[in-house]
Amino acid sequence: MELHLIIVIILLLLAVTDLTVGVANDAVNFLNSALGSRAATFRVAMIVASIGVMVGVTFSSGMMEIARTGIFNPQFFNLTELLIIFIALMFTDVLLLDLFNTFGLPTSTTVSLVFGLLGAAVGVAIIKVLQLGQDLSYVVDYINTDSVLVIISAILLSILFAFTFGYIIQYLTRLLFTYSYKSNFRKFGALWSGLALTSLSLFILIKGAKGAAFIPPDVSEWIKQNQLLLSAYMFVAWTLLIQLMMWFTKINVLKVIVMIGTFALAMAFAANDLVNFIGAPIAGLHAYQYSLEFPDIASKTMGIMSEAVKVDTLLLLLAGIIMVVTLFLSRKARHVSKTEIGLGSHEDGIEKFESNLIARNIVRLFIAIGNLFKFITPAPINRWIQSRFDMSKYQPELDENGIPPAFDLMRAAVMLMVSAGLISLATSMKLPLSTTYVTFIVAMSAALADKSWGRESAVYRVSGVVTVIGGWFITAISAFLIGGVIASIIFFGELYAIFGFVGLVAFTFLRTGKFVKDKNTKDEALLSMFSYTNEATSILIKHTFNNIANNIGKLKAIMNLSYSGLLASNLKNLKKSMVEASEHDKNCQMLIKNILKQLYKNKESEISEVYNFSTSLISLQDLADRVVLLSKQNHKYIDNNHHKFTAEQITEIGGLVKGLNLLIDSSLKYLDTFDQKIMKELEIQHALNEAELKKLSKIQYYRIKEASGQYKKSMLYLNILSDVDFIGDKILYIVKSAATLNDKIAKYK
Repeated sequence: MELHLIIVIILLLLAVTDLTVGVANDAVNFLNSALGSRAATFRVAMIVASIGVMVGVTFSSGMMEIARTGIFNPQFFNLTELLIIFIALMFTDVLLLDLFNTFGLPTSTTVSLVFGLLGAAVGVAIIKVLQLGQDLSYVVDYINTDSVLVIISAILLSILFAFTFGYIIQYLTRLLFTYSYKSNFRKFGALWSGLALTSLSLFILIKGAKGAAFIPPDVSEWIKQNQLLLSAYMFVAWTLLIQLMMWFTKINVLKVIVMIGTFALAMAFAANDLVNFIGAPIAGLHAYQYSLEFPDIASKTMGIMSEAVKVDTLLLLLAGIIMVVTLFLSRKARHVSKTEIGLGSHEDGIEKFESNLIARNIVRLFIAIGNLFKFITPAPINRWIQSRFDMSKYQPELDENGIPPAFDLMRAAVMLMVSAGLISLATSMKLPLSTTYVTFIVAMSAALADKSWGRESAVYRVSGVVTVIGGWFITAISAFLIGGVIASIIFFGELYAIFGFVGLVAFTFLRTGKFVKDKNTKDEALLSMFSYTNEATSILIKHTFNNIANNIGKLKAIMNLSYSGLLASNLKNLKKSMVEASEHDKNCQMLIKNILKQLYKNKESEISEVYNFSTSLISLQDLADRVVLLSKQNHKYIDNNHHKFTAEQITEIGGLVKGLNLLIDSSLKYLDTFDQKIMKELEIQHALNEAELKKLSKIQYYRIKEASGQYKKSMLYLNILSDVDFIGDKILYIVKSAATLNDKIAKYK
């Protein structure tokens, strides 16, 4: 019995852990609309969501059966085997969800539960069948195949419906109200709000009636049978109430809708998804309690687990409290939210995902479809549609840093209304689905319909969506395989294996926690670099040259790392320089794009200022691109084991790099002080470098004539000369551009 007790204790500890990582992943489901549209402050949104979570946990008791009987048939397993299945699931769930949270990718805790449980059950079932000398086809008897197929089918269908309804409703809503929706909202807002609030109210009512123990069965049944009538009553009541609010108060109706929707989805999350985190530990606890009550059951199969059971409300409330605390404290919850909000944002922002082949082809397909519809649609209708989606007069409310919200309240309300409506429909039809999949796909389809993805950002946003959806399938496959492997290891390793996995979970948490903390610090630094308000051009220039100096300093560090790695044949440093150069190049692109956007928006900008400033920024991008190329060429050369440089060549290259470093140091001093003495020193150093380059170029050509072979080494040497020359010229150009704007900058030094 000691093994059983230890497993149950660890299961309960893992339940707390899984609650924290699960909430970090699922918080995006109900927070992204409120946070992305800034319907409320972060604190208010969290309080509303927390109330929804606490209400929702009291509705979740009935959902706990999924972990007991929804995936496998407990009558084929004994107590030890059941506990192994449950603890294998929990290890799988915690490790997988924490991995996705760390990289900011929302995934489905429902899929993680279903496939983790399925994998663990199949793993134990295979071992049992083999030990009994039976054919592997008998494994099917251990699994509730009908239930598994229904769950998988419903999840796939929910993705299709979420995309279709999210796109259509957002498109029609924007056609009706446009981006400057305030005037049109006074005409049709009450009817539209009545529809949205009816969807949300019905959602809350159906969810509550389904799982709440305090609602009498006859009342719950009446609600189910009269949904259409209830919808009509609620629509009339909400429409009248909203119209009165619009006439007699200054309350922002859309903010009210968004906060009610946030509450509703938070409640649904707690009611629906709590089983994903504590279902297995609770089932394990009940199994252990049965073994204490009926001592002989421990050696027999656990058919008793098929019986319905009510979970203690205090236990559910404790789980709710843990989730609420996690909501307020988890960095990873905010990290995951940033991904979904960023993918749906109107602003270009810092793109998190790189372009890929699938995304490029999808964008081309949608462009072709769009062109086809434009071709077959009469020109007047096309012009009218374009006028409805015109953002030129859209003036979003800026925060204290001058940054607009990711999307407006209208889209936030649509996202919540459609998500709630689809989940309500599925619940009333008794179809299981993933709230993560529904809310994410609705958010992305609404962004697509809202034309948030222009040519500038479409391929990166679609790449992000493809990555997230691909992650869902990876979740399913990984959960199944990892669950099966962990269950098999624990089956034979018992306590040694269990404590080994406990250590693995602890180690993983420490590592990923540090990773997220470091990444958040880096992201905040980037945001502060890219955040520009509508300042005077001269102040903008001052800020920008500070950033240019920082960029040149970073470029120097990467260049030195690459050349030192080349001369010492150090692949580790060369690989590190490649990664840093690529990241630096991406950050440089974002910096330049944001600065130019503000510069051209600024009404006081003069053409000459804009031109001089723009060309110096382009030179900065040229530098970043060149460092990417040189870091790749240096890495490739050593990675392919080509000839090393001679001692003489190493000395020559080292001298060149030293001269370039002196030039960079002088340029940084000048950008800080604008001292003309430093400018003269800089020009002298540049001239010395140029003379050295010409001398070494001649020497190398003589070497090529005198010695045949080793052409790759000769080519690389000449490329290094070219790189040093290019970098020196560009830095001098940037510094001289700064000098021409010195009068503007000096006023603010």
